[in-house]
Amino acid sequence: MNMNQKKVVPCGTSASHFQQRAWLLLLLCVALASTARSQTPAEFRKAADVAYHNSQWAEALTNYAQYQEVKPGEAEVLTRLGICHYQLRQGEKAQQFLEFVLGKNPESKDADLFYYLGRTL
Repeated sequence: MNMNQKKVVPCGTSASHFQQRAWLLLLLCVALASTARSQTPAEFRKAADVAYHNSQWAEALTNYAQYQEVKPGEAEVLTRLGICHYQLRQGEKAQQFLEFVLGKNPESKDADLFYYLGRTL
């Protein structure tokens, strides 16, 4: 801004008042964004299942991983994590997940578990 130019602000407000309002608006947006990202485990699971069924492997992986953090140990979720890794060409990670599931549930009849585990060997 040139030294001879004046700041233009709306009538009846000062520049500092305008800046305060801008900061408050920014803080409000940040607060709303952080609460919007807070999802329940059920929402993570639903988003993961939708992405999985639509072959959106990276998105499914992210949501299953977030679900797994709060609800660990579900064989189906762990199997799907392995399948997502497989689809993303991360064979070693896929194998680790799938072998873990089979080790915890040796009586499993899950065809996907055995199919993808066989593909990783």
